[in-house]
Amino acid sequence: LGRSHLPAELASVVWTEVEHQPIYSILESITGMAVTRADLAIRAQEADKHLASALHIKRGAALLVMERTSWFADGRCCDRTTFYIRPERYAFVLSGVFKSRPAS
Repeated sequence: LGRSHLPAELASVVWTEVEHQPIYSILESITGMAVTRADLAIRAQEADKHLASALHIKRGAALLVMERTSWFADGRCCDRTTFYIRPERYAFVLSGVFKSRPAS
């Protein structure tokens, strides 16, 4: 389950498109600007009545909450999204690319 907040200038986003195309591609096609940065935070939270109903779990069950804030190259925020995730349906995978440095 997700909840997104976009700037008013991006009100033309058609949410049915998001099911078939990544949101960053849609934002870039509307604005002509690339999304160049995103920050993620993941925390635990108990499901309230509304989240429990939407996710078909018991009220008070543990959820993962992932908050993502994304920016365009010019520094403007383009997306603030909160995802509510059933932990048994999620795997956290982190990959990194490191620049090699000369040995000291």
